[in-house]
Amino acid sequence: HWGHHLKRLRVDRGFSQQALADLTGVRQSHISQLERGTSGGGGHRNGSIRVALIFADALGCTLDELLGRYDDDRPSPIDLEREDFDV
Repeated sequence: HWGHHLKRLRVDRGFSQQALADLTGVRQSHISQLERGTSGGGGHRNGSIRVALIFADALGCTLDELLGRYDDDRPSPIDLEREDFDV
């Protein structure tokens, strides 16, 4: 689940759960559940793409960063593109 990435980004940017809730309109209890991986009914722990986009916009990050897609040492597609074209 991507909740631990949400928490890291939120804390790094100095937001409390309540401040992020106020900014995004997402309930603080839902943010807490997402960060703990306990959100949603029917066993869905990851939240919706719509909610992820709201958080990415509010936190000033990409959806890839929020979802932890580039946490390892692999270069992002943007980095690869820069290498190819010497930007």
